[in-house]
Amino acid sequence: MDRLACINVTSLPLQILLRAHPAWAHLPVVVVEDDRPNALILYLNTQAHRAGVRSGHRYATALALVKNLQAGTVSQPQIKATVHALADQLRRYSPHVEPSSTPGVFWVDVKGLDRLYSSLCTWADAVRKDLRSMGMKASVAVGFSRFGVYA
Repeated sequence: MDRLACINVTSLPLQILLRAHPAWAHLPVVVVEDDRPNALILYLNTQAHRAGVRSGHRYATALALVKNLQAGTVSQPQIKATVHALADQLRRYSPHVEPSSTPGVFWVDVKGLDRLYSSLCTWADAVRKDLRSMGMKASVAVGFSRFGVYA
């Protein structure tokens, strides 16, 4: 039976923003749709969430809740370039990598890779460690269906 993996680089635009601003790592951070006070918040980190900020809030509203809130935009070309770079990196682990329409989600064919790795768990750990070395947090699930591994 064919095996499939889902690799989810969680909140990819937020991770891109945090890589660009490493000093913000321990601060509340949001990704906004554009550079204006009324812009919608698209992504937020745990610190911002704990302070009461939610996705869909307006930036001005969130700033009233959290005085030291850091915000930035991430362009579609930045996201596309990062997805392309991640897909190239993942091809080191399988020749069949398919980026999803959701930025940061990748479908990977893992059929036959258990011959190269002691187990598919070992393969998944290697992928996670490699992405972590690139400064990306990701989850990796291996299973038999897209729905199953995405869930």
